[in-house]
Amino acid sequence: MDWEIPRIDAAYNRAVYQSAGIKVPMGHGAVNGWYYVAPPTPRALPYLLFGGNRGSLPYLFNCLVRPMIDPAGADRTVLRALESEWHCLPARLSEPGG
Repeated sequence: MDWEIPRIDAAYNRAVYQSAGIKVPMGHGAVNGWYYVAPPTPRALPYLLFGGNRGSLPYLFNCLVRPMIDPAGADRTVLRALESEWHCLPARLSEPGG
């Protein structure tokens, strides 16, 4: 299991970067066969807000603030790209080398 944790963590970080445009630093570890992830600390907040690419701030706004004002709009904005990516997933998996 120890060899899987770095691969899982790397895949998660790639997926977050692709969707949110930011790399989220989180601690992780395994205890008695269970994998744990620690959320980012408050010290990482400036990096999370301003350290990503141009799309990261609107993404965070739509994830954290907009759901309180316009939940349906936030949901459409954030999840539309993920939905289209998931619809393409079966086709990509059936391709050679997928």
